Amino acid sequence: MSTIHRGLILVIPLVIIVLAGFAVIAYNCLGIGLIDECGFCYISEIQDTNGNESSTVDFHDVSFTFLHYNLPMYYDENGTAYTLVDAPNTAHFMLMYSDDKVEYLSLSMEGYVPLRPNSPLRPILGNHTSPRADVATAFAPDLHFKWVLLVSV
Repeated sequence: MSTIHRGLILVIPLVIIVLAGFAVIAYNCLGIGLIDECGFCYISEIQDTNGNESSTVDFHDVSFTFLHYNLPMYYDENGTAYTLVDAPNTAHFMLMYSDDKVEYLSLSMEGYVPLRPNSPLRPILGNHTSPRADVATAFAPDLHFKWVLLVSV
């Protein structure tokens, strides 16, 4: 066996292991990730407020409906409303499962926080067990005031 063949036999498995490890760590790489609180999950594309219009996404047999997004408000003595940009905002969701169970989740997204690339996902856990479905955000630039949908593998 030539030296090139021996080298390939060693390099190819190493490349596969590195790529698989990266895919587990980078939640937006392959659409499947290992989340501490949930285990292995399917991870959706990044979702946003859609102009605060209700919208539904069917993802791995779970129907996720974004209901609305609350911005915290401050009212002065004249009744004038001001948005508090550094206070936590809340996105509200309704999840419907194939067995007709319905669940409501509220995802709090912090105001001004330090953003870090590769920040871990912070899920809001649902109670349904099969499949388990959650909504998550992170302190990452691509998920700032946005979220992803999670469904257990």
